[in-house]
Amino acid sequence: MHRWRVRCESTLPTVIRPGNSLLTSLALAFLIGPIQSRANSSPTSSTDTSGSAPTIDVVIVGPGDAFYTVFGHTALIVRDSQTQPLSEAKVYNFGVTKLGDPAFLYRFIMGESVYWGNRRSYAYQLEKWTRNDRTTRRYRLQVSPETARAIKSDLNRMVAKDNREFIYDLFRVNCVTKVRDLIDDHIGGIMKTRWSHSVDTETFRKRSESAYSNHPLFYFAFQWVLGRKMDSKPNGYLKSGDPIAFEVRLKELKDKSGKPVVGAAVYDHRRTGPQPIGNQVRWYPISLSLISLLALCLAALRRRLPAHFCGALMITSGFLFGLFAAALMYLQVCSQWLEMRQNLLLLMVWPTDLIICKTGWRILRGKNKPSRFIIGYLKLHLGVSMGLMGLGFIVNDLSGPILPRLTLTAIWAMVLVLSLIHLQDSKTPTRDIPQNP
Repeated sequence: MHRWRVRCESTLPTVIRPGNSLLTSLALAFLIGPIQSRANSSPTSSTDTSGSAPTIDVVIVGPGDAFYTVFGHTALIVRDSQTQPLSEAKVYNFGVTKLGDPAFLYRFIMGESVYWGNRRSYAYQLEKWTRNDRTTRRYRLQVSPETARAIKSDLNRMVAKDNREFIYDLFRVNCVTKVRDLIDDHIGGIMKTRWSHSVDTETFRKRSESAYSNHPLFYFAFQWVLGRKMDSKPNGYLKSGDPIAFEVRLKELKDKSGKPVVGAAVYDHRRTGPQPIGNQVRWYPISLSLISLLALCLAALRRRLPAHFCGALMITSGFLFGLFAAALMYLQVCSQWLEMRQNLLLLMVWPTDLIICKTGWRILRGKNKPSRFIIGYLKLHLGVSMGLMGLGFIVNDLSGPILPRLTLTAIWAMVLVLSLIHLQDSKTPTRDIPQNP
């Protein structure tokens, strides 16, 4: 006799004979429906994918002692499921480059340095950050399983060999912006929409002063070489390219339904040593103030200075200023890094300042007659320098670090005074020396 087989839970009958009553069949059908529905919704069902959804954590790494770690770092941690141990997680990192490349610094300054993303064990990377005593904390990204899967898929694409490289920009395209933009693309663009309408009170120049407080060479370069965009107050979205600023905004960010985008911070390591950034810098203002004071003192003692010493000072000043101006001009024209352009110090030093070396050489050889062209040139320089220094206090677009301007103005005043005194000496007629009877 023919039999109907119904595959269901093991507690149910597996055989129904056609001869059974209609009432029994209806009762059995009534029981099978709800139980079959519960079976389909069971966590162990093969159609359920929520248990295998990946988890995404945003990891914020604090500053370190090395110069390339002073701004901090941001990456993404991915686990295949909520039950996967953290030691088996993968970290997606977009701050990888060849620091040992001899041309790295030049390419960095020119805005042409190549960075790339990679994927590695989080346990390995955390051990490295811990060894360097860098605070490491992570925030769980609270998104749907579908969004988490999409982010993971995009991450794998971004670290693929053909897609992983990008041209680095310290503030616009870096480890943070890669993470920020990826997340923002999957949560409706709320970061860019909301943060672009706010203005951050801290300029990038101030941020660099804090970051490089323990690195004199970089501190000096960020004061003298980078242009006026460093002194503009950025909007919140641009400033979020900085790991610390990004973390502050991310913790307060809520999605369109009012739910926080990330959970509470979980620390994997806390720094035990002294803070590597934000220390008070004394050497810089003291050294520049002393240079300015020395220049003014030399100008005041102009008649007591030997001619060869004055000539050497003018040669040195003209050579250094001309070389510095040529470098700034080169960066203005050739660098792709926006902050390297529009340096207002180009109004105070010019590539043509090298002509002062010729005047210094003449004075050094005893030919005490600077040309009137040189005198007019130096007067123009001093006037422009003083004007820029004064306007910087009242015009926002002309604001910037005051100490470099003060130092250059003092040196130009010294060079002008030394030139004038030798011009006057060359015009003074030789007086007859009275003879004793």
